[in-house]
Amino acid sequence: MDRALAAMLGQPCRMVALEERGRVMGAKSYEVKRNSTCLHAASIAALLLAVVALAISLKRLASDERVPERSAMEQIRAERVLRVGYIVAPPWIIREPDSGELSGSSVDAIRRIAELGDLEVQFEEATWDTFVAGLQSYRFDVSIAPTFATIERSLSVAFTSPQGYFGNSAVVRKSDDRFQQLEDIDQEGVVVAVTQGEQGQEYAKRSLRNATIRVISAGEQALTFAEVLANRADVALGDAWFVAQFVEQHDGARDLLADRPYNVTAVAWAVRQEDGPLLHFINASLEHLDATGFIDTVNAKYEVPLLQSPR
Repeated sequence: MDRALAAMLGQPCRMVALEERGRVMGAKSYEVKRNSTCLHAASIAALLLAVVALAISLKRLASDERVPERSAMEQIRAERVLRVGYIVAPPWIIREPDSGELSGSSVDAIRRIAELGDLEVQFEEATWDTFVAGLQSYRFDVSIAPTFATIERSLSVAFTSPQGYFGNSAVVRKSDDRFQQLEDIDQEGVVVAVTQGEQGQEYAKRSLRNATIRVISAGEQALTFAEVLANRADVALGDAWFVAQFVEQHDGARDLLADRPYNVTAVAWAVRQEDGPLLHFINASLEHLDATGFIDTVNAKYEVPLLQSPR
């Protein structure tokens, strides 16, 4: 379109044919015809320029609507509302099946922060596969799911100070003696189930070269682990604590790495990368809750496991 506009704007009025007509009809008629032709071309060019300008303006307007004019912290102070994303992950985040009521150590902590800051909390559910998009699309301002702060995820979001450290493990069938260590699962013919968006998927994509990776779109890791007992997978990767809980509840399952979890990583909450003031607010609030004993109280209340040392 740019070339067409340039050609139209730079093209002189057609004079050869009009000169012939001018000799017959007279100079005055020639001048009128020439000016009419030029005016018509200029009108078309002006119309096209107006259309292009309108399209650019609409595009900018649509883009501006997705990005708030104020920062997250400014908006929180103005509206007195803290928008919180969560992923069901007991005992940190528990949702009652009948009432939908939320509880858990992370839920109690964010509610306490809101109470001390005189803020209202609005919760919105996410999954391991969608929480980053939920932050980036401004559906919520902080995710309180106990999330592995991996390098890959840190390219997209900013994490709070570590709340502890957790490792990963794998579920296998108790009757299957092919697997004794993590390296044993990367074999041809072995199907490894992972939860979409969860850290196990990141590890499988990066490290497994021979096994077949089966990605399960499930909010809860237990649904991925169940693929092993249903014989649709040979191994299921996941959070070490959730693996231990699943194995305790299912007699046919075995925790492959019960005493030696792999990829021990910091666990934290997350905000958007550009929301530095909000990140400082959350970190300062968590430090206050820790110093006043609130964190220890809710951890004991919900029997939150002691998070492992990174070493």
